[in-house]
Amino acid sequence: FPSHDSNGVVIAQNITLGTITLDGTHAGNYTWALPSTVSAVITPRPVTISAAGGISKEYDGTTAMTGINLQITGNLDGSGLTVSGSGAFSSPNAGTGLSYTLSGLALSGAAAGNYILSGGLTTITGNDGVITARPLIVTATGVNRVYDGTTNATVTLTHDGLVLDANNLTINLTSAAFANRNVARNPDGTLAYVPINVLLGALTGFAANNYVLVDTTPSAQAI
Repeated sequence: FPSHDSNGVVIAQNITLGTITLDGTHAGNYTWALPSTVSAVITPRPVTISAAGGISKEYDGTTAMTGINLQITGNLDGSGLTVSGSGAFSSPNAGTGLSYTLSGLALSGAAAGNYILSGGLTTITGNDGVITARPLIVTATGVNRVYDGTTNATVTLTHDGLVLDANNLTINLTSAAFANRNVARNPDGTLAYVPINVLLGALTGFAANNYVLVDTTPSAQAI
């Protein structure tokens, strides 16, 4: 490993020389004086860091990058050299080609003293990040009503999977209609539920692109 003084400067290392001989037509005119010691500096090898994984995630309302897999290019010591750091997307919203920053990069491991980060950079950026839309499950619940000769139905919608966006997302109901307009009864004469056909429209609002409907035709029923 390169040795450093108290100021971080690399200290010259001694070099062991093998047998040295003179050769050529005029070799006999000269003698070889071998110095007692020879030294030279071995400088740390620059390595570059890139993100090999963890640059894609499902929308969670934050810019945090999780499970980042940092790759070292130029490493000659395998598992003897590792790198750590953290990352953040420039925006929390779903999309592709997103920019991100990896910061706090630091080398560690048994061979860390033999390497430096290329250019001394402890922060790098990229623009191939991906945040995928979060699945949104919508449930429709039918509202009971008195027979009126039509198939008109009313439903209430609830959802599972919404993150931080209650005021920025609208779940639109395109239509809700009973499967038929008549009162239904069970074999014992009690009232029975009538299926309701529900159709949801596109999500709207500032956060609409951050979500995708799992089912646009949730089932419902009412008496």
